[in-house]
Amino acid sequence: SPWFALTLLLLVLTGATSIVYLTSSSAFLQFRTDPHFRGRVMGVFVLLKSGITPIGASITGTFAEIWGIRTVFALEGALCVVGALAGLLYFWANRERVAAPAGLAPG
Repeated sequence: SPWFALTLLLLVLTGATSIVYLTSSSAFLQFRTDPHFRGRVMGVFVLLKSGITPIGASITGTFAEIWGIRTVFALEGALCVVGALAGLLYFWANRERVAAPAGLAPG
């Protein structure tokens, strides 16, 4: 963004939401995973969360050289929205199967 104040605000929001995401997804996986597999599941989670970042950064950088960073970020943002909508549609279609276990159900 060419506006510093907007960029600063968006960076703060991104940082805050990323903390919420990482904490809630980690807790969700740990609660929903059988204790015998918990270490393996968390290992894959950390690999996918942190280990793939350099690959994505390389791809982003390569396309940014070709199309410009704003275009690439807009495309990546659109892909995130499409992925979130696909996940939401999957959840709605499979509500009963992905419902919380009895020990985690609210109420």
